[in-house]
Amino acid sequence: IHTPVCDLLRIRHPIVLGGMAGGTSVPLVAAVSNAGGLGTLGLARTQAEQIPKDIGAIREATKGPFGVNFLLFLAREPAIDAALNARPPVFSAAWARTDQDLRALFGRAHEAGSQVMYMAGTVPEALRAKAAGADVIVAQGTEGGGHVGWMASMAVLPMIVDAVGSTPVMAAGGIADGRGLAAALAPTSGLAPWRAAGAMPSSSAGRAGSGSCAHGSQRWPRPWKGPGRPATRTTPLCLSGRTPG
Repeated sequence: IHTPVCDLLRIRHPIVLGGMAGGTSVPLVAAVSNAGGLGTLGLARTQAEQIPKDIGAIREATKGPFGVNFLLFLAREPAIDAALNARPPVFSAAWARTDQDLRALFGRAHEAGSQVMYMAGTVPEALRAKAAGADVIVAQGTEGGGHVGWMASMAVLPMIVDAVGSTPVMAAGGIADGRGLAAALAPTSGLAPWRAAGAMPSSSAGRAGSGSCAHGSQRWPRPWKGPGRPATRTTPLCLSGRTPG
């Protein structure tokens, strides 16, 4: 399967490894890129001095394109600077605070020669990223870990596709096999699954084929707390049980 996203990101297959905060590794990123997808290294908690070493190790292990990913509410400027100085092919980000300037950040990434990918769980956040200059929007439903929003992937996906117009959209959350890939591609030929189709350890997509689903109490990450927001919520943690923050 070849889609416009493949041409944009210079990959053979429309499959991308999620950054999973810091749940990926240099060998996993290289393996996905070598297989024709886009490997992505999660750098949410990686120290700035380690980042150029990890990116250098990826370049030694693969000739394919790859990305780096930041959860922006956790990100520190020295870490972002270190990543952009290494000029990764793709700069991926998610979960920006309302006071963070996405346009300035995306501009810096473009100056570094990186394509910009941004994850959004709602139409307003997707439009915010489009206005800031994102090259690709990732529409992520609540199946992507259970902590990214209230709407399911296949419900929010066409809404974001319609809202952002010509900007390519990728789907995330609960995509684990060919049926999920086909469903993600249905709204428009520009789509691709964000998750690595069942090949992602410790992720919701990597385990979606098992049929297991646990319910539990989940804390809100600190930046999302505020007047009127509950300190905890009960939600299906399908299927990873991972919590942010």
